[in-house]
Amino acid sequence: MYVDKKLSGVAAVQTLSRVNRIAPNKTSTLIIDFVNKKEEIREAFEPYYTETYLTGKTDYHKLYDLMENIYDFDLFYEDQVNEFYKSYHDGVPQATLHNLLDIPIQKFEKLDKEYKVQFKKKIRKYQSVYSFMSQLLPFSDLRLEKLFIYLKFLSKKLPTINEPLPYNVLEDVDMDSYKIDTRDEGTKITLDDGEGGLDPIIIIDVQYKPDEEEKLSIILDKLNEMFKTDFQESDKLILKQLADGIRGNEELNTKAQKNKKENLRAVFDDYFNDELMSVRKNNKQFFSKINSNSQLRNELKNYLLDLLYEDQAEKV
Repeated sequence: MYVDKKLSGVAAVQTLSRVNRIAPNKTSTLIIDFVNKKEEIREAFEPYYTETYLTGKTDYHKLYDLMENIYDFDLFYEDQVNEFYKSYHDGVPQATLHNLLDIPIQKFEKLDKEYKVQFKKKIRKYQSVYSFMSQLLPFSDLRLEKLFIYLKFLSKKLPTINEPLPYNVLEDVDMDSYKIDTRDEGTKITLDDGEGGLDPIIIIDVQYKPDEEEKLSIILDKLNEMFKTDFQESDKLILKQLADGIRGNEELNTKAQKNKKENLRAVFDDYFNDELMSVRKNNKQFFSKINSNSQLRNELKNYLLDLLYEDQAEKV
């Protein structure tokens, strides 16, 4: 198994445990992890090693709140859910089931992006909570099961919100850039004996937050508006490279954790200059636009400093 993203908690346990599945002629397992440290993986597995208990009570009534929230979007009604559930159990063709979802799909496409994101997050939360709790508690209210089946099909048919990366960009991803660090090769991750406590499921209200790409688009739009520039969508990849370099600087992150934004602003210019120079070689036109206008340059620098502190806030 190759791991190229951050894993933590139950996601780490579920993902890495897949290598234990049996298969013909399988005699051993191997995991190559490019991202996670062994201490982080040990911390994820520790609660499940021996005996596990629940630290609190899960309030299943919150499931009804989620159901009500989903219906509040007015994309479909309970009668439509009942009709779909009956057709599903009657074994009608898949094409017929998909036709029953056309109206909510059309309504979904007319929503603003903010509400699309909220709706998708709420139905994923409902599916997750119901899947978990249905294994523990006998539900006598068939409405919960009906909605679960309906959302299971609807979620697969909902259109994506963000445009996927074009094929030529995906082709440019260079797997050779991964660096293999063998310092921990062959070492074992040992787990301590003892009980592990798991927190109960907490159902919280889902708030909309702009995603990474949207934040970068907003920055470019603001710069274009303020300085009459012509930054394009293609420049967003260069901006992302610049932002990733700043946010990936460990020394800068340490200073951001220990200092207020206004205090760090005095030394941030040096880090910004270093990253700007790093993108200069392959993106001279982008570099020229930034470096030839001191006001634009300072505005971009402030936006990136804000992004750095937003990341720090999310880690807390």
